[in-house]
Amino acid sequence: AAISSLKSERERERYLLARASKLLFLDVSRAFYLFLQLEKDLDNLDTLIGLSQGRIRELKERERLGKSRRSETLSVESQLEAIEAQRAQVKEDKNIVRELLSFLTGKDLLDVKLIDTAPEVEPSGSEQELLAKAGTRSELLALRKEVESKRQQVRFARGVFYPSAVFLGNYYTKR
Repeated sequence: AAISSLKSERERERYLLARASKLLFLDVSRAFYLFLQLEKDLDNLDTLIGLSQGRIRELKERERLGKSRRSETLSVESQLEAIEAQRAQVKEDKNIVRELLSFLTGKDLLDVKLIDTAPEVEPSGSEQELLAKAGTRSELLALRKEVESKRQQVRFARGVFYPSAVFLGNYYTKR
């Protein structure tokens, strides 16, 4: 019973290692796609800054001609400052995510251009197919092995209380 309990524990540890590997992959992929999203946000904010600067030049020209008020120009300038602050925050977030990716992968990714070359993922299938696959998840298999191991340990513990037969020849009338 003790040997089979150890075997179940070993299998449980193997499944937990597989689960940890999958979780690490999930963390890396989330950080990678967050980085790509932040790059797109940064590009969009740069475009918005360029458009706002053009709008300010246009409003200043209209103000010079008397077709626009100073308050309109000031409003767009304050919006531009808010966009530039948002851009600085997104840039800092992008650096933090790059550091996180370097930590998770164990490689220096500060000078590496990150590009998504993965093909589109097809949907997993119907709900029934997903439920059928659920039984093979590594964390569930690890839990099953843990339960099996605990049952073996209980069997072993119960076995200690069972009578034992030894060939020593000692005879006790009372214990």
